[in-house]
Amino acid sequence: MKRKVFALIAVCAFLLTGCNLQGDGKWALPSDAPTYQLIDNEDDGVVTVFYNGRTYVPYGTVSGRVTESDIKECIGSIRNDGRRLYLLNDDKDGNFIMVCNIGGIMDQPEFWRASDTKREKIYHPDYITPSTDEMRTW
Repeated sequence: MKRKVFALIAVCAFLLTGCNLQGDGKWALPSDAPTYQLIDNEDDGVVTVFYNGRTYVPYGTVSGRVTESDIKECIGSIRNDGRRLYLLNDDKDGNFIMVCNIGGIMDQPEFWRASDTKREKIYHPDYITPSTDEMRTW
């Protein structure tokens, strides 16, 4: 019985602290931050976002945890969506954008990769795990 209670408390603590990204500090949306429109490409069914002259497509998820020290800055939000876009400290070339819903308790960050890096060997932080579908095409 004690183990079940302890396990329940541990799960609750994780849900309240480990998954819920905070809306302050580097997580905060700057007052002058632009909004981005997701573009649904009807030819291949891939949703993209255009930032800083590059097109980004869904690539993977988080393995482990992303902390405030991993975040370089918030660059904006997705229009009519509630998710925010972030640049990463470890990604000096801007090959990835982290997309996450700040208010969601169980929402995990997604990582989108610049489409011009397809079939190139590039550095990506250890906490990014490519999704199974994306592994086939990258």
